[in-house]
Amino acid sequence: IRSGGSVSGGTAGIQVLHTGGRAANGTIRNSLLTGHKKNIGSAVDALPITSVTRAEAEAYAAWLGAQRKAVVRLPTEDEWEYAARGGVDGAPWPWGWHAPEGRARYATNGPTAVASYPSNPLGLHDLAGNVAEWCADADVIRGGSWADRDPDSLHVYRRAAVPPGYRDADTGFRLLQAPAP
Repeated sequence: IRSGGSVSGGTAGIQVLHTGGRAANGTIRNSLLTGHKKNIGSAVDALPITSVTRAEAEAYAAWLGAQRKAVVRLPTEDEWEYAARGGVDGAPWPWGWHAPEGRARYATNGPTAVASYPSNPLGLHDLAGNVAEWCADADVIRGGSWADRDPDSLHVYRRAAVPPGYRDADTGFRLLQAPAP
């Protein structure tokens, strides 16, 4: 599981576990994904899991939480945005104020390996581009993706409301591990 730093700013103790939904051995439980084909196998282990509904991402988080005996969940929109800003208030992109060329995967034909681009100041990767990510509140995805053509689509404040049950090749998820209650 890819570790990626901690989130604070009102969410002390929450750790970002990983992007994409891969288990420690590079696979994801097929039973949680209702038979939909996913990027599973040694040739594509580094790619993020895509085409997952919010409910499937939440089911995987619950399963992983049970395995770890911890609270594992999708981030709220506020947590996601704080993490995306890298602790820098007002920054339009996770890395700051510079254009996304060379810093994010967008305007292309598919995702790339997780963490292929530099991290933000919190040590987190791919919070803009590569795949859009589910949030826990409502049916909202954040971060933009490889399919977005306009670099402004990657701004950290960008959000896209999607219908319940939405799944797409450019949508995945990131999980947090919160302190046990």
